Amino acid sequence: MRNNTFLTTGGPTKTVYIPTTTTKTETVSVSVTVSKITTCQKPMPTDCPKLTSTGTACRLCFVPDCTETVQTTKSCGCPAAVPTTTVNFPCKDPDSCGLIGCKTQYQIATEAC
Repeated sequence: MRNNTFLTTGGPTKTVYIPTTTTKTETVSVSVTVSKITTCQKPMPTDCPKLTSTGTACRLCFVPDCTETVQTTKSCGCPAAVPTTTVNFPCKDPDSCGLIGCKTQYQIATEAC
């Protein structure tokens, strides 16, 4: 903004510009909300079950009509799919029948979280 100041003396009129500064002060209120979201994950338990499954087996090794049921509990925090290792017992391996007994079925219970 420019303010004009006119000075006159006994002679011709002379225009003199004197720069001025205008200061305007405003107060503005700002509200800021900061949120921090922290997700805590429990470490995976060390006692998660692992199963063993029979891939191929010599038919002659199984005991007829023999089934064994094994119950296991999956702790809170264990993966949904139970890790399974597959083993094979081929007829050509002479020790195969000594490693196989009854057919095993698993019942898996999940601990409440």
